[in-house]
Amino acid sequence: MKKLFLILICLSIGTLIFAQSAEKVDEILDSKNLTRGQACYLVGTAIGEVKEADSYQTAFDKFKGLKMFENKKHDEPIRFDEFSNLALQYSSIKHGLWYSIAKNPHYAFRQLKIMKMIPQKTVPSSNITPFTAINLLAKIMPKADR
Repeated sequence: MKKLFLILICLSIGTLIFAQSAEKVDEILDSKNLTRGQACYLVGTAIGEVKEADSYQTAFDKFKGLKMFENKKHDEPIRFDEFSNLALQYSSIKHGLWYSIAKNPHYAFRQLKIMKMIPQKTVPSSNITPFTAINLLAKIMPKADR
């Protein structure tokens, strides 16, 4: 099981590595929890909105218009439901009815949980780890970016 998990992580990282410099990815993976700026950097580079050389602050500023980021800072840890919302907005997954209407973190998290992309025991308000975030992005990013 450990070997399978390690292979999945390596494949997930490999799918995103072409879009980011190895230095930034290493820095992100060395963090205990993913910050809002790092999350915006990962999603932004995956969709082509953020350049490899951009800082986390610059990446965060590109997504700062989202309602969930109002009055937030780029260096604060991002919650699982917020990351789910950020990633789902730019994903290739067909959105469910409630998420299409509300576009908020609660329904994004709920949709990914129903689709079994998030483990059932995961708490929406918990902080997301970099490995989990990259693995989730590898599953839901647009096929053109894979």
